[in-house]
Amino acid sequence: MDDLKDFVEEIQEEGKDYTLDQWKEANERFQKLLDKINSYEDLTKEELEEMAKLQGQYAATVFKNSGKSIMEQMQKAGVALDSLEEGFEKGMIESQELE
Repeated sequence: MDDLKDFVEEIQEEGKDYTLDQWKEANERFQKLLDKINSYEDLTKEELEEMAKLQGQYAATVFKNSGKSIMEQMQKAGVALDSLEEGFEKGMIESQELE
């Protein structure tokens, strides 16, 4: 459990600068840590709750920080971000008008 906790703390500190490839590697490492913990059959209720808490923290960190990497990849791929933003705003306005 300590390895998982240390890993989540590391991601929270360093994840804001991760590329998509680094997120892929981090997700694989996270899954391996979860698999290792899940292989133990004698986990206490407190340990299961701690694991769930750490999973939530990791998911929130990924969600918060991976957006930057996705936008950078879209820019590299030539996606017109101004058009994307304009389309998003138009879609939001139209959905509010339908309500």
